[in-house]
Amino acid sequence: MAKQMWERLEGERSKAYHYFCLYRDMGIDRSQNKLRDALAESGFKISRTRLNEMCTRYSWVSRAEAWDDHIAAQMLIEQEEEVKKMYKEYASLGRALASSGYEKLKADKDNPDAISASEARKRIKEGFSIEAKARGVQLEKEELDVSGKLNIVFTDDLKDA
Repeated sequence: MAKQMWERLEGERSKAYHYFCLYRDMGIDRSQNKLRDALAESGFKISRTRLNEMCTRYSWVSRAEAWDDHIAAQMLIEQEEEVKKMYKEYASLGRALASSGYEKLKADKDNPDAISASEARKRIKEGFSIEAKARGVQLEKEELDVSGKLNIVFTDDLKDA
């Protein structure tokens, strides 16, 4: 694998690379002056001239920018995975909500813990809507009619699925 720009360069002394890493890790607000001040606070004195020479010689600015781009790309990949996970969980929650409504409609009416029929219909409607949105499906109607009877028809194609 090719060496990345932000890795230690051939011939770059360890102290110069250490300073570069400190500079690189300062983020987008980095500057030589801020690095010099941070080093001074830690008891390390370095002249502006010497720091500028290292920065120029070892291309700190372009290397730090390459690092920033790399980190941004990694964060984007992680964010995309989290969004996919979120939508998957959102769809599952929608399905569970719709299922709880359906189960209510099947439940014994004498069950004191049962929710009302209108709450069951609301759960089914909202559950289907949530799942559809999470899966990127545009429902033909904004409103789902879940009033009255719930007829579920299984075709031969779905019986063994």
